Amino acid sequence: MIDESTDITTTKHLDIYVSYITKEGISKTRFLCLVPLTNSNAEGITKVLVSIFKTKKILFKLVAFVLDGASVMLGKNESVAARLSRICTYPLIINHCVAHRLALACKDAKKEIKFYEEVEFLVKKIYNYFKNSCSRIQQLQEIQNLLDDPVLKIKRLYEIRWLAWYEAIKNIYPMIQATINSIQKEYILIDQNQRFGRKVQAFIDETYPFRNSVITYMDNDVSFVEQDYDDFIMDIYDYATSFGNNELENLLKHFEHLNFYDNVQLPALFDINKCREEWPGFKMIITNSFSSNDIETILPLLIQDYNDVFSNLIKLIQIVYCIFFSSIECERGFSKQNKIKTKDRNSLATNTLDMLMRISLEEPESLKFNYDRA
Repeated sequence: MIDESTDITTTKHLDIYVSYITKEGISKTRFLCLVPLTNSNAEGITKVLVSIFKTKKILFKLVAFVLDGASVMLGKNESVAARLSRICTYPLIINHCVAHRLALACKDAKKEIKFYEEVEFLVKKIYNYFKNSCSRIQQLQEIQNLLDDPVLKIKRLYEIRWLAWYEAIKNIYPMIQATINSIQKEYILIDQNQRFGRKVQAFIDETYPFRNSVITYMDNDVSFVEQDYDDFIMDIYDYATSFGNNELENLLKHFEHLNFYDNVQLPALFDINKCREEWPGFKMIITNSFSSNDIETILPLLIQDYNDVFSNLIKLIQIVYCIFFSSIECERGFSKQNKIKTKDRNSLATNTLDMLMRISLEEPESLKFNYDRA
């Protein structure tokens, strides 16, 4: 997964993370490197990526890629994704980061929902009212204590931060009454019509039903057809026999292509035909022994106990399991970058910044850190 950003000195960087499965079957996501970008077009970014992946000897292992929705990253013909797909040995699974997609969807929805604008105006108004006044904040906290409400802060809305809306609404909702009481102490004297108070009350009236919302199903009774026990058993058997067959075939089709790297054919990651042979027995093992476990629990046990029996299917599962759908780790990396490279440390070179980020992100425990080696 990759993303690009600029630091405080307007130096453009490319933040690269990798996701992989360990030999024990544990999913890991690690910071690979931070590199400067002298050319921010698709060709320049692709050259940087290919050079790094070749140096790290992972280009031929690349099976999936997560990017944001910028055209230079995700365009149809000459984007970074398109160019990498032509270079890599297997057809890449390209994912548009779901967090970016959600942000875009919310932005589009905002334009069509009037209530959204009213809530945004109200939240910003409340924040601006409290932000620069110690006395108002103190008064709010006193009322919160009086009402036995949690002492929470009014959060600011940031357009470019995905969780800003959630954090702001989450904090305001349980303290609405305290907020109204605090504001009314000052506003009720200068606002005889209580326009601001009515807007707050309208917000409560609009959002309150959602807290107690109940999903109502259609007025149809769900009934089961009575059938002979033997027929029932046969239906279960037929379903178990065919379960997952289509999904497996769709996965295998993706890896039917020959594995070439630098014009040399490499061994396949797994045997497609043996995957089909292993599938019935694999389903039986999962049903009998692991039906109540999640994949994080199942995969290490499969590798430990059944890797010789279902080696090809387990390899396929490892590949699928390490596919990510969000580049959120890159955003966290840039947050760490901006905490390290500040106004007072604006002369940090990229390689120094890369090492400091690696230390900070990996967070080695002080007791386990090898100070002699450092």
